[in-house]
Amino acid sequence: AAAAGDDRARGDRARAAAEGLKLFAAAVTKLASSRREASSGEDSAVSAAVSVFLPLAMDAGAGVAGDERRAAHPPVPELRAAAAALVRMAAAAAPEGFRTAVAALGSESRSRLQSALASSSPGGVATAPGGVAAPGTPPAISLGSMG
Repeated sequence: AAAAGDDRARGDRARAAAEGLKLFAAAVTKLASSRREASSGEDSAVSAAVSVFLPLAMDAGAGVAGDERRAAHPPVPELRAAAAALVRMAAAAAPEGFRTAVAALGSESRSRLQSALASSSPGGVATAPGGVAAPGTPPAISLGSMG
């Protein structure tokens, strides 16, 4: 019974995180749209919004590492898929801001982002046991050309 309660609470937290990511992605999209209408392109405000959104999205889909006080939890597939879809949406809505934000990421963060995007597909989540991308899964977005 305790395990079922933990799973339910974890599902509730995953839904809350997904809703927060949706709100942030919508804000990025709206900001990018309003900046394009007001001037000839995106600006640093859009890049700043995307640079805050990306780490949140990457962390949301990553699961929780355990320590002496709490148990480890693998990634929630639905949250991981939602985070990847929202990253793609932000990339499409604010391509210049996305490129700028990705260029500012360190190599480890770029790898995490690449893995997160590669592990989900439009038809569902393509992951191997443990929540990592299945071997040979092509990335959804190539980050090599982004920086």
